[in-house]
Amino acid sequence: MTQKEWNDTLKKYLEGSCTPEEEEQIQAWYSKQSTDALSLPAEEKKAIEKRMWKNIRHEMTPKGSVFRWIWAAAASVVLVLGYFLWPSPSYRQEGVLVLPDGTEVHLGENASLNYDKDFNLTHRNVSLQGSAFFDVKPDKSKPFIITSGELVTEVVGTSFEIAQKHDQIEVRVVTGAVTVYNPRLKNQNKVVLSPNQKAVYHLLYKNFNQTLVETPVPLPSKESVEKKFVFENTPLKKVAETFKAVYGIEFEIDDPNMENCLVSADLENLPMFTKLELVCKSVEASYTIRETTVYLNGEGCNLN
Repeated sequence: MTQKEWNDTLKKYLEGSCTPEEEEQIQAWYSKQSTDALSLPAEEKKAIEKRMWKNIRHEMTPKGSVFRWIWAAAASVVLVLGYFLWPSPSYRQEGVLVLPDGTEVHLGENASLNYDKDFNLTHRNVSLQGSAFFDVKPDKSKPFIITSGELVTEVVGTSFEIAQKHDQIEVRVVTGAVTVYNPRLKNQNKVVLSPNQKAVYHLLYKNFNQTLVETPVPLPSKESVEKKFVFENTPLKKVAETFKAVYGIEFEIDDPNMENCLVSADLENLPMFTKLELVCKSVEASYTIRETTVYLNGEGCNLN
């Protein structure tokens, strides 16, 4: 019998609809169970106890030993049924984990994720040890909140990665918006991250550095725009606007004289920073990154 079939049989027993053979299987199982199991919420426990007392009254005979056995069965199912019908609130494994709300979690090596039995009922709070990538199911009524060491990451529906190292915690965003903060530091502003941004929290200094990820990727809605990275005598200002639209990153041209510098290049299917370096070489410019903005620097160009 598979786990699902066994769960279904337990449900049928509580509903009073299982066959005599299935009842015998459950009774045999009862006799082998210990009471060391997960507890259910009070409402669930009360409902099951009500069903069990109904069975007890139906099955009661003058023989005290039979009564005691049935009561032990009732107590056993109240304590043990939660193990079979509700997912374990703690996971320690490497691979993909699908939470009750539909959120996918890709746990890194030796990572663990914990949540309680009320997850997705009254909240979506989890705690993470180690590193993981999250693809969170949208639900505006219940924000998804991850506690990882000193850091709290709060989202509604997005995809991002949390990487814990010995002296810092990194949060890197792929889609959506993510809020990161240390709840103990009341005077510290919360950091809001957009796609292709990351926050590095330094455990020693208790502060954040907000910058760009090492390898920005096109926004999901812009994945088919690689053809836009073929430029023919295109003003630098237009090129910068294309980068911004595709990657969701702010680009600024320091010197207005550079805006009309012409770019001719085929930059399809190259990493973003490789594209940027080739653009800069074509107009004798350079770039710097300050926080989450890319600045193009140069002295202009000769358009004659």
